[in-house]
Amino acid sequence: MPEKIGRFELVRVLGKGAQGTVYLARDPHLQRQVAIKTLHVEQGENRERSIKALLDEARIVSKFQHPNIVTVYDAGEHEGSPYLVFEYVEGTTLAALLKKQSPLPVARAGEIAAQILDGIAYAHQKQIAHRDLKPANIMIDSNGTARIMDFGIARSMSQEKIPAAELFGTPFYMAPEYISHGVFDPKSDIFSVGMMLYEMLTGAPAVQGKSAQEVLDRIVNQAFAPPSAKNGEISEQLDGIVQKALAKNP
Repeated sequence: MPEKIGRFELVRVLGKGAQGTVYLARDPHLQRQVAIKTLHVEQGENRERSIKALLDEARIVSKFQHPNIVTVYDAGEHEGSPYLVFEYVEGTTLAALLKKQSPLPVARAGEIAAQILDGIAYAHQKQIAHRDLKPANIMIDSNGTARIMDFGIARSMSQEKIPAAELFGTPFYMAPEYISHGVFDPKSDIFSVGMMLYEMLTGAPAVQGKSAQEVLDRIVNQAFAPPSAKNGEISEQLDGIVQKALAKNP
């Protein structure tokens, strides 16, 4: 682990993923703790353009002020790699919570989903789509409030098609239209929230697969069993909400 990234003094690793590493760090100027995420950017002729686009979007997200979104403080480059500086939130991720308690009580699952939707609706009003909503990117803070984090691959809303080789995100939570056609719009984020709500209610993802490709194929082609088939406490109305969010046709 490096000692510093920019002016920030690194304390320890908080997590690692395909997109980069997250560190707990100290800001010596403002004397506060922050979370720093380094981001992997593809090599090649598009590298500079990719870094510029990422930093441009980070600057937009840094203006967000919403109780269900983790604040982005800063963005920059360190030794040729971009990084984002986030508010450090004490708590646990939704992914860690689901490992300890799964499924969640129906009312609690609905409350968390509603808070995520409040935050993502705010981002959509600002013309930003998250593109990687999943339990690992939701913090449950010390007050029990859901906070969306990691807009690292967020982009301005567009109907522009993206080549399949450049799909970004996590397979279990990708929308069918994004997988099949490379099109991402606000409804694709709604699908991801629907997948998280399904998992919170039933204790398991809506689809399983031995590989990422198998998961993607099943999201596109396989009908999802209603949540009530796996949890008898789920009402017909809640079944309908989840199935609407997970519709194959956006």
